[in-house]
Amino acid sequence: VAPIKYFRTKKIVYRFISDKIVCVLDDLNNLVLNSANLFIPYTYPMETIVCLFNSSIYTFIYRKKFHSTKVLKSHIQSMPLPNYSEEEHLKFLGFYNKMCNGTIKQDVVDLEICKYFGLSTEEFNYIKDSINGTT
Repeated sequence: VAPIKYFRTKKIVYRFISDKIVCVLDDLNNLVLNSANLFIPYTYPMETIVCLFNSSIYTFIYRKKFHSTKVLKSHIQSMPLPNYSEEEHLKFLGFYNKMCNGTIKQDVVDLEICKYFGLSTEEFNYIKDSINGTT
């Protein structure tokens, strides 16, 4: 069992049983049930990770790489993290805050992620159709 200090700190909590990564940033130092896992990244902004991992693009990557209904620590560790600049991380912090207060939806963030990876509208639509089971 990990020391209590890791549970009572800012962390990313994710659903363990799922066919995609569903995560949230806990900055209230809550304890979580055993149906959820957590991780604490130290070298990459948590808000950016939450925006990335909850995106359609990362759901597509996850399903193609793992074909699993359990999100394992090794899966989380092997997900690619873009080499964003400080300015880009600040943009994602803004996106995260706007999603939290309900002024934007994940689709806005997904479009920004598409730009970074050079995905066309057609490719993004294919990804969305694929994860929604319409392809």
